[in-house]
Amino acid sequence: MKSSKVLKAIFYIFLMFFLSGLIILAGLLFQKWRNDKYPIFWKKTFPGTAVCYWDSCGKKDSLLPNNIEPGQPRIETFLLEEENKELTLEVRISIQPIAKPEASLEIELKNPDKKRVFYLSKEKLFEGKSSDSPIKNSSFSAKFNFIADKKGEYTLKITPYNYGIAYIDISVQDISR
Repeated sequence: MKSSKVLKAIFYIFLMFFLSGLIILAGLLFQKWRNDKYPIFWKKTFPGTAVCYWDSCGKKDSLLPNNIEPGQPRIETFLLEEENKELTLEVRISIQPIAKPEASLEIELKNPDKKRVFYLSKEKLFEGKSSDSPIKNSSFSAKFNFIADKKGEYTLKITPYNYGIAYIDISVQDISR
């Protein structure tokens, strides 16, 4: 009687691990399918405006290393091989738990002729939900469509305008397939 309970427990533990593995595999396969269907042309993580809010990270209320002051732009370039292509600019923002879950960013994208193809004003706030944990960042994202009218080098300028942004992920991906 006792050995059947042990065997049953071992079976259920094995079943839980097996089902967890299946769920993880399904998630990975879905992500691979999504990347195959909508390939990412360019991706970059930009520094945030995160501040030290514990004594263990340095001077309290100072910027963390590799972070920037609000209002300082960061400029990156990337190459697009095709023209007249409909693309998505995805912005993912991670906010420190001490900060209000919102971010003010100015985003400007220019084509190889330096003409603006996308612009987002700093007045447009990105808003998300607060993290339930005092040590976990809250994060949220938004997608914006634009047309890459020319092939060549595009210039992206991103400027954060508030403190507490841990990092900003930007990706450009195809949506026309």
